[in-house]
Amino acid sequence: MSTKTQTQQTIIIDNGSDSIKAGLGGKDKPDLMVPTVVRKETNTEKNEYYIGEKHETMNKLLDSIYPIERETITHWEEMEMIWSYVLNNLNQNNSLCNIFFPENVCESKASRERKCQIMFETFGVPSIGLGFQPILSLYSVNRTCGVVLDLGHSLSSACFVQNANIDPNSIQYINLGGKDITDYLFQLINKKYNGNYFLQKCDWDIVEELKKEICFVESNYTNTRNQNNDKKAINSNNQNIKIKLSNNKEIEISNGRTKAIEILFNPNLVSLEDEPSISYLIKNSFNNCEFLNKDKILNSIFITGGSSKFSGLVDRLDYELKHILNQNNIKTFSPKDSTISSWVGANKFITYNSPQNSWYTLEYYNENGLYDIHKKFYQKFYRM
Repeated sequence: MSTKTQTQQTIIIDNGSDSIKAGLGGKDKPDLMVPTVVRKETNTEKNEYYIGEKHETMNKLLDSIYPIERETITHWEEMEMIWSYVLNNLNQNNSLCNIFFPENVCESKASRERKCQIMFETFGVPSIGLGFQPILSLYSVNRTCGVVLDLGHSLSSACFVQNANIDPNSIQYINLGGKDITDYLFQLINKKYNGNYFLQKCDWDIVEELKKEICFVESNYTNTRNQNNDKKAINSNNQNIKIKLSNNKEIEISNGRTKAIEILFNPNLVSLEDEPSISYLIKNSFNNCEFLNKDKILNSIFITGGSSKFSGLVDRLDYELKHILNQNNIKTFSPKDSTISSWVGANKFITYNSPQNSWYTLEYYNENGLYDIHKKFYQKFYRM
């Protein structure tokens, strides 16, 4: 890498289904947390779009487009609009800033290529860096070995990492995450009120915030508990909370929520009979892992993502894993900043790793295209 490239500022953009964490390298946390949604006015001839915070008081008037579904970019035009919003708000000259992307282990080669092509051709960035989110998440806590369970907005994944290398055989994932928890809580509330206060589509964001405030994981939940009584499932203690719906009516629901979050441990609740729970996701990852010392790696199970913050989740997962894996050395933890851990780890990576092979430059792209971008970045991260 040239001296000029080494001194250029780097913008870290961590793309997620729920939000994008972005900011300048060298800081402790992202500068921006932008919802991964583009909202468009309805019932109007105006072709106006809203990104970021502007839409919050206008939900009734807007249609929503979510560019990332199940951690896969499906609406590239809207994704490009959000990236443009991010770069403009960071007040940086794109041609002078490198871009570093933490990537989900399930990202396809085609998606990676198109993302880099847009950055080079549309935004004119000088260099791009890539890194796997599980490895970067471990970097955030100064580790290079561990099991990483990422509980994202629409996908949950697990893999084993040793010496900053992923065993690709250990990568396991399910199409289940925070969005599905919100959807299920939405259904439970509707069943409780028998349609009298039927929630509308525009109430989804209200339920999403409610979930973050009141849902928790119960340590001794059984599959039969409240199986035939959704009203009791939605009212698990005597403390109540009122929420206002889009029609200005209020409903009162209890402060304890266990059944909604329980879908992570029992996907059957949302008719995903063939999908494993997050506990068995790690077991399957363990069974497929080829690292010789994989038993020892179990003493560092690191939970990341937006759904990692629910009270009781770490203890419940720790208990179940010790039972199904018959291992006593299991240690499970989720740090305070687990929702931004891959961004924090990316910041550490670019701070302490600046050799030439850490970047794919615009000059190289103009001469060679993207034919070897996957090998350049990820051969060294996989156990071959």
